[in-house]
Amino acid sequence: MIIRDELEMDFPAGFEKMKTESSQFPAGLPEVCVRDARRHMIVSVGFKRLGAFAGFMLNAGDVVKVMETSSRRMMQSYSFESAGRCETQVGGRTGKGFRYRYTADTGVRMYGESCVVKEKRNLYYFHLYSNEAHEEENVRLWTELLSSAKWL
Repeated sequence: MIIRDELEMDFPAGFEKMKTESSQFPAGLPEVCVRDARRHMIVSVGFKRLGAFAGFMLNAGDVVKVMETSSRRMMQSYSFESAGRCETQVGGRTGKGFRYRYTADTGVRMYGESCVVKEKRNLYYFHLYSNEAHEEENVRLWTELLSSAKWL
């Protein structure tokens, strides 16, 4: 799958594109949102073009701090728990991110990971949502998906 003519990601069999509505994504619709129902895993990729000044001043670490604070506030009623900061390789570029856990509306415990890569004046947002029971397998697949991405 080609994203904004800049990034190629190959999703293995079992992933299907999701229908998305703006109400599901308070920060705006993602470029790509796919899920694998068998693995209980959703991956989304978002994009934002920065203005010249913000593009010069901001780095991925700054964006991650704001994202984590925002996520904590929005997910307070879902028992949000931070699981720490992380760095992830996305097609040879280092992304900054954070990990967390929360309880879905259904009562199921979930694992989440969000990562940001700044490429020139562009921010790419990568998000993983996984049923906690499948966390180990899904994190391994998530890491492979991101590391095998290709910047065009």
